[in-house]
Amino acid sequence: MNKNKALVLLLLLTGCMSYQPTTPVEADIERVKSVYPTYTLEQLKEGKALYESKCSDCHGLKRPGGHSPDQWQKIVPRMTAKANKKSPGQITPEQSEQIVKFLVTMSLAGKS
Repeated sequence: MNKNKALVLLLLLTGCMSYQPTTPVEADIERVKSVYPTYTLEQLKEGKALYESKCSDCHGLKRPGGHSPDQWQKIVPRMTAKANKKSPGQITPEQSEQIVKFLVTMSLAGKS
């Protein structure tokens, strides 16, 4: 019985752990060229870094594949507004756009 309780507790704790985005690779860029034709791997990595630093300030990181590109394009501006309401200027419009592009790219690339 104690082994079952320990297993359930371990599964619960594992499920509560924050998501850690995978490192973007060139193949991710190739898959998203139709959406962002001039997007570079460096820009994608910058978007990832911003996502990790800015979005984790308020909540755990979400899996990019958990939402569609259209949903991310609505969610990120809404979350940016909330963050900036708490701390004005925390996320610039340019940073918000970089975060959107990262999430859209990784969701289209099948990264979840």
